[in-house]
Amino acid sequence: MLPLSLLTTLALAVSPSSETFEGIEPQRLLVTHPAEQARLLASSEWRAFADRDGAGWTATFDETTGLPRWMWGRGIPVPTSSVDALSSALTSLFDRHANLLGTRPGVLAMRSANHDEGSDTWYVEFDVLREGLPTYRGGISARVKHGNLVAVKAATAPAATVEGVVVLSAAEAVARATMEGPAPEAVHTEVAVRPMLLERRSLEGFSLRRTFQVRSSTQAPAGRWVAFVDAETGEVLDVYNELRFVSGTVTARHHERTVDGSNLITSPLPLAVVRSSSDSDVTDSNGDYTVSGAAPYDTDFDGDYLRVYNAAGSEGTLSDSSTSLEWTSSDATQAEIDTFKFVHDAKAWGDVYAPTVPWVRDPVVATVNLGQTCNAYWDGTLNFFSSGGGCNNTGQIADVVYHEWGHGFHYGSLQGGSFDGSLSEGAGDVVAVILTQDSNMSPYFNQGLQTGIRNLSPDRVYPRDIVREVHEDGLIFGGAIWDLMGLLQDDLGEAGGTAATSEIFAGLLRGGPDIPDSFNEALVADDDDGNLGNGTPHICQITEAFGRHGLGTATGPSVVIASHDQVIRADAETRIPVAVELVSVAAGCEAVQADEGTVHWRVGKGAWQTEPMSTSGGSAEGDIPPQPAGTILEYYLTGDAGGDPFESPSGGPVRPYTTYVGDLLEVHCDDFEANDGGFSHELVSGTAADGADDWQWGTPNGRSGDPSGAFSGNKVWGNDLGHDEFDGAYQADKHNRITSGEVDTAWYTGVFLNYRRWLQVEDREYDHAVISIDGEVLWENYTGSGEDHHADAEWMSHVVDLQGKADQRRVRVSFDLQTDGGLQMGGWTMDDVCFVAPATTDNKMGIGDFRVEAIADTAARLTWTQPRHGPVEKVRVVRRIDRQPTGADDGAVAYESDSIAPGAPMELEDPNYHSGTTYYAVYGYDGSGWLSWTRSGWNAGEVDLVGGEPPEGVLTEDGMVVSEGLQEYRSMGCGCSSTSAVGGLAGLLPLLLLGRRRR
Repeated sequence: MLPLSLLTTLALAVSPSSETFEGIEPQRLLVTHPAEQARLLASSEWRAFADRDGAGWTATFDETTGLPRWMWGRGIPVPTSSVDALSSALTSLFDRHANLLGTRPGVLAMRSANHDEGSDTWYVEFDVLREGLPTYRGGISARVKHGNLVAVKAATAPAATVEGVVVLSAAEAVARATMEGPAPEAVHTEVAVRPMLLERRSLEGFSLRRTFQVRSSTQAPAGRWVAFVDAETGEVLDVYNELRFVSGTVTARHHERTVDGSNLITSPLPLAVVRSSSDSDVTDSNGDYTVSGAAPYDTDFDGDYLRVYNAAGSEGTLSDSSTSLEWTSSDATQAEIDTFKFVHDAKAWGDVYAPTVPWVRDPVVATVNLGQTCNAYWDGTLNFFSSGGGCNNTGQIADVVYHEWGHGFHYGSLQGGSFDGSLSEGAGDVVAVILTQDSNMSPYFNQGLQTGIRNLSPDRVYPRDIVREVHEDGLIFGGAIWDLMGLLQDDLGEAGGTAATSEIFAGLLRGGPDIPDSFNEALVADDDDGNLGNGTPHICQITEAFGRHGLGTATGPSVVIASHDQVIRADAETRIPVAVELVSVAAGCEAVQADEGTVHWRVGKGAWQTEPMSTSGGSAEGDIPPQPAGTILEYYLTGDAGGDPFESPSGGPVRPYTTYVGDLLEVHCDDFEANDGGFSHELVSGTAADGADDWQWGTPNGRSGDPSGAFSGNKVWGNDLGHDEFDGAYQADKHNRITSGEVDTAWYTGVFLNYRRWLQVEDREYDHAVISIDGEVLWENYTGSGEDHHADAEWMSHVVDLQGKADQRRVRVSFDLQTDGGLQMGGWTMDDVCFVAPATTDNKMGIGDFRVEAIADTAARLTWTQPRHGPVEKVRVVRRIDRQPTGADDGAVAYESDSIAPGAPMELEDPNYHSGTTYYAVYGYDGSGWLSWTRSGWNAGEVDLVGGEPPEGVLTEDGMVVSEGLQEYRSMGCGCSSTSAVGGLAGLLPLLLLGRRRR
């Protein structure tokens, strides 16, 4: 339970004003993509957990941190005889898998451990301390049911840096929070301050910022404020309001549901206190009571459960000599009567499905006819506004009363987790729609309008429809429960389906989830045997209902995830194996059995060909036929699992996997970590406006289909990375371009582009995504039916054939995006942009900086960089005096070594008494052949010397020094092993010659 000092005022507000500022809790979008989830499930850390403790478990991963957000499965027995025993067992388990959970031994601190007796469920919360500080809504949560650990939530960020230093005092932080928040003129009471880390996600990356969390309360405006103040700068980083704005018988004439102009109906009033001259009693659910003593018989709205105050005047009273007491508007305001009736409707529901929740059990206070309009709120009590401003009296509308009562029910249910304002708005709506069986919330809230203020039936989808307004965001969760009730009613009948939905809804609130975590808490609530590995009684319906709203595991068109490790590079002339593992996103709902599979492949842009795959259980395996080195392949996989089709990647021929056959060499790469790679960008056409040229270098934020993080490191280039006020989507009717710096591809041939891509654009009929080299288009997105959008959902390794346009030259690569006025998606996101080349001998052994210069009348200095790609078996220098050598065997061998450090600098001096021009060339040997070409300025050069007579005893041929044996030479920065140079002599020493070579 949260302390009473943290009570929130939750309301039905349609449009918050400065007087009813609500804000929203700091939150990070948790985006999931099936292919990324499958990749993380194949990690060594997850495998280690599954092999040791978690056999049969599954997980949903936080794609920003790469850690399991939720993991659940077959129950793991843990002792529950005491909190200490439970804590010790869980800590030991978590420490064993510290790498998986993003923690390390010794940093866990138990925050709370609460037991719900009705469901026999423990809700255990641990802080994970970083530098001694907890993280807001961070840590590890455990759900233990019937003595078994069934689910774990990890909200840790071990790779995030802790930023900032503490400069402010706690008192200064309080002053900043109160004076710079939404209520600076108000009197702040119940002030509490606590040092805490706050997640911050920006273009610079994911970090934890040192802050002070400041809590305070105000009366005018009504607020229970939570602010986060930067401990170094004093900036108020986030602030939100936890107060959210929406033998006789006693009967009442009340509105059936809302102020709709229809006749009032009569219903019994339960839990009303009736007093006689000498006795009193409380009415039962039928409004019946029994008292002794004489008339008159009095009652009011100070009941056994609820007391209703009238802010517009004196409270209503009813007195009669008859034992049949009926409230009418002549005895009290209609708002008092209606609110008393509607609150008891909600309590009756709570008595069945959550009788131990204090809000259901303990006395409640409501105030009606407050001197404001168009709203209602809960702050530990229920508060309803008068009619006016085009709105009806909110105390006379059942949906509003149910909604506000639902906030108290949500708050009182918490056994773990935390109170989340958006989910609470959804929970209030859920209480209303369960009781009314109508997705239309609060008809006639506005005078004369039957339409309500919200509707739970449309499919609001997480995270697409997150707008950071609590009532709107709450519709995602509320819609999921509405859909769940419909599915369960289809299977169990209206009464049975409503009851099952109520049980699951009431149970999941105990875990204190936010919207993305609500699916997992629903599974915990629905479990009946302490084993999530075998599913739950209603897992199929839960999975489908939540999946419609982007929650849980079934967020795509299929309940089967196809996990495939993309073939990044394949060996030449060898069959290329491909495999797919199928995982049901509704584990325990249906078994996965691969019935058939097909590999679709083609060379370049040729015709698609197919190969069958063999199947076994939940896997399918196949091969692509052998291909020669230098082949660029495209492929995708399809199949069927029990009538559920699968495809990897989703979109198949629209955006297939690409791979290269043969060994590769890196020519130039930009990973965008240390710098932006020298890329520049521009708005080519379209109206200039804020964000029109939307290329950004930094960390993606997972919005509008973008990835949650970089492929490697933290930084990428992309269209609108989704930070601050931007939504991650490109703008309409714009043409944007980003261009690399100039890349020197030196001596390489067959150069192509290989990079990581996450592209989200419409069919080329509408949006045009282009890759070009020096302005020549070499790749563009798919043109199809108009609906064949290119929507990557994983980091794709994309191989682009540059058709020789980037061979042996200086080039620039550009990425363009030209958009229409219709649908906007996430656009380009790129990482690890590389020019690569085939591992041919010429590409491996190429030398591009050979230089020859005279250092005296009779000596030449030779410098170069050894071939950069190993292994290098030999390097040889040859020379001629008549022309340039044409190969390694064309000329006298001036130098040769078989002990080479690839990429090392080399410098030699050659005593040369020849008068005139001497031609030199250097060649590398990789074990299969010598460098085949000779090009002046790359691996060849020439020098003119005056020449002269050699010293006595020095043997020359054609004026150049030769040797019968191993001569000493001077090597400065020699690109060979230290044993290749033997000592050193003063003056000009001969270049090493291996044996005498005559022409």
